[in-house]
Amino acid sequence: MKKKNTASQSEYLRSCIQESFLLLLKDKAINQISITDIAKHAGVSRMSIYRYYDDKEDIIRKHIKETFEDYLNIIGSLDLNAVTSAPLFFDYFRKNSGTVKLLIEKNLFHLISDNFDKYVEEFEFIVNKKSNLPVIHRRYSYGYTASGMLGIVKMWMENGMKESNEKMSTILKNVKLEQANFL
Repeated sequence: MKKKNTASQSEYLRSCIQESFLLLLKDKAINQISITDIAKHAGVSRMSIYRYYDDKEDIIRKHIKETFEDYLNIIGSLDLNAVTSAPLFFDYFRKNSGTVKLLIEKNLFHLISDNFDKYVEEFEFIVNKKSNLPVIHRRYSYGYTASGMLGIVKMWMENGMKESNEKMSTILKNVKLEQANFL
């Protein structure tokens, strides 16, 4: 019983730290925010922050990782393929648009793209269960796909997300088909 309580306390502390940092980031550049500032705002010690995170950017990376893992769990629980799951992909970014737009504004969008190829790989395994590409080609495929998808998401967000999730899914599908025809 104690382990569950400790786990939920850790989850709560991480959530407080992440939320506090993102709130501070709205008003300041990342280099103007110290770990002490985050700790004070979150009501935790500096040691608590370093227990969970290596540095300020790690707070954002882990926040993105946690939210995207939630998305992948939803995809995994449904019987979807790459096309039918695309609206959920854009829904994920719509639901997290405040954070993503903040990262774009603060020139921190790279924190999303740093590991996005790994999420693409996990996604492909969930929906396809296998890849027909040789192992050496997969990494390049995941990197290529991740960059393109994030490029589309970033442009969509910068243009005010006027298109629906379904419309963006159609755009993504058409872009992928056009790329396939290029070959």
